[in-house]
Amino acid sequence: MSKFFIDQNGKYIGGFDGATPPVNAIEIPSAPEHAENIWDGTSWVKSPEQIIQELEQAIDKHIDSVAKADKWDSRITCTMRAGYPNPRQNKAIAFGQWMDACYAHCIQVQADVVAGLRPVPTEAELIAELPVMVWPK
Repeated sequence: MSKFFIDQNGKYIGGFDGATPPVNAIEIPSAPEHAENIWDGTSWVKSPEQIIQELEQAIDKHIDSVAKADKWDSRITCTMRAGYPNPRQNKAIAFGQWMDACYAHCIQVQADVVAGLRPVPTEAELIAELPVMVWPK
């Protein structure tokens, strides 16, 4: 039967079948579901890296959906058009400014979560905190 070990920072080192684990390894009762998980002393929890990645994915998905609602194929296409004269350039500029405000907010939320200042928001909670996109006429 394998024994499972973490390092001093709670990162999973591995399972060892009779082999000697590294010095300073701490035995734990189970292996993580995801390699990035951290052992908090009683259970596996998401690492700061996982939290950041999930929040970024939620924001990207929301921003893309707002762009698509105005008939752009993605946030990237919309913001690229902001730099070139075209009939929808004013919309693309406004979208780019809004998108930057959303990402700035997400960066602050990520920092607050990692610092333990707030719980991890759900996707819906995070989206509700974002500014609303107002498309120019």
